[in-house]
Amino acid sequence: MTNVELLQEAIKRSGKSRTALAAAWDMSMPTYYGRISGNSEFTASEIVAAAASLGLTREQRDAIFLGDQVN
Repeated sequence: MTNVELLQEAIKRSGKSRTALAAAWDMSMPTYYGRISGNSEFTASEIVAAAASLGLTREQRDAIFLGDQVN
């Protein structure tokens, strides 16, 4: 399950617009909003794109997208 709070912090730090992130993540705006609100899960390819566009470390990526599943 996505850690929405950590994701929102990473998005804010990036300084990128919602439109730019949705494009970088190859998704429509409704899909983007569903993902960042936690209403739907990110796919593996979306996680890779999000981590790259937000400049996340592996640890940050895992905490945001895999927190409950990674020890």
